[in-house]
Amino acid sequence: MSRRSLQARVRHAGLESKDPAELRREAELWCDQFEANTAKWLKSTVATLDADGTPVLNFEDVDTSIIPPRPRLYGLVGGDIIEEVWKTRQAARQSSGAGNGMVGKAPAARPAAVH
Repeated sequence: MSRRSLQARVRHAGLESKDPAELRREAELWCDQFEANTAKWLKSTVATLDADGTPVLNFEDVDTSIIPPRPRLYGLVGGDIIEEVWKTRQAARQSSGAGNGMVGKAPAARPAAVH
């Protein structure tokens, strides 16, 4: 099975394998996909008006240093294994000091509001 089809299956249906090693692999893929989605979609929308009064939308990364994103598993099949993988990753990040609490790259400077 290709990595892409496995990712799609794991993302929508939870973990399906009976083999412990394969379950761990599926959980790693699930966490990879969660992190990719978080980096892509966890944004704040900042609306301003330009000089003509036209709305301008900007998207800024969210500061997650106080409350980091975490998977909501809510009974997902294999959720216990996903949670174990997730906690292992978070512990490794904390011990290495990796990450600054920002999802993605640093936010762009916010434009001045037009009054």
